[in-house]
Amino acid sequence: MQPRPSPGRRWWTAALALASTAAALQFLVVLAYRHRVVWWKTWEHSVHVRWSWLQFIHPPLFNEYMAGMQRWSAAAAWPIDDLLNLLHVVLTFPLVLIVLRATRDGAPGRWWAVAGALMLLSPSGLRPFEQYPPATLILTATLALLAAWFVRGGAALGLAAGAATLLTVEFHLSSWFAVGPLLVMGAVALPERRRGIARIGAVVLTLFFVSTQPGVFRNSLMDVLVQDNVQNHSLFALRDFGKLTFELSNPLLYAPLLLWLLPDVRAREPRGAVMAVGLAGFVAAHLLLQGYGFALASTADEPHRYFAMIDPFVAVTSVWAVAATWEARPDWRPLLRGGLVLLGVSQGLLLSRTLFVVWSRAH
Repeated sequence: MQPRPSPGRRWWTAALALASTAAALQFLVVLAYRHRVVWWKTWEHSVHVRWSWLQFIHPPLFNEYMAGMQRWSAAAAWPIDDLLNLLHVVLTFPLVLIVLRATRDGAPGRWWAVAGALMLLSPSGLRPFEQYPPATLILTATLALLAAWFVRGGAALGLAAGAATLLTVEFHLSSWFAVGPLLVMGAVALPERRRGIARIGAVVLTLFFVSTQPGVFRNSLMDVLVQDNVQNHSLFALRDFGKLTFELSNPLLYAPLLLWLLPDVRAREPRGAVMAVGLAGFVAAHLLLQGYGFALASTADEPHRYFAMIDPFVAVTSVWAVAATWEARPDWRPLLRGGLVLLGVSQGLLLSRTLFVVWSRAH
């Protein structure tokens, strides 16, 4: 008789299968795009000056990615949209693995499969645009490393979490709205990590501040902020709080985060509330930016994907919340089951609607 695989090996087999399935589904959508069965905008901006802060208030690492994609497209004689779609398919695999592993780490049992199902049905994974596929992967990995370090500690894991935090804020400034509140909340709620969080925060803030100063790159952040189109607001849209949107993300995916307000739920997984505060900070900041015209300001059909950056870890933290509530309040289990069904159905409907939109634009 053949020995049965260990639980850990069985889990990795299932996780790799789920991640492969997600990447394969993305590949099918990309094939449909390639044959113009569906269509979406993939690229809008071009980069000409290397290692500089961009006029749209993006850091030099963001700039280098954009310039690198342009060089790759020119050298390979491939359209840049095809390259971006291919990159998105490749990055889907590690992204799903990170989500599954992070979910398993905070919610023992088969809850990781719930997060995997939410990822498979996620509409935010469709229509990759410019830098958002790598920005999403980097921020998700950063949040997963910080969550793991909050529990396990250790110099090596702390160093990896700190390096990832610096990388994500230097790649896309929106990451600050997640990792900033998260680190502050972590210092308050996790006293055993307070000193380490202070070190990470101090190092990241210092290095980021240095990166904004004259003489480090071709220009400084202040050079961007004093541009006429920034000063007179012509780069942005008019103030309008009537058009706030979660973009391609499902607003119901965020609803379980409210469960972290319950003390007995927080007691089950103290990190959950910390991560939820970081995600809530990101949501609040970007809704305000939208209202004041600083986000979604372009006249293009599909200019931004801010919420796609946190969508994967919202799934993780929401599943943690449901799992913790499941254990803390057994009498709520029928309600939680119904909520998960509703969430899955809403994800599927929104995904279907998104597919219909990209199909209709191609026809």
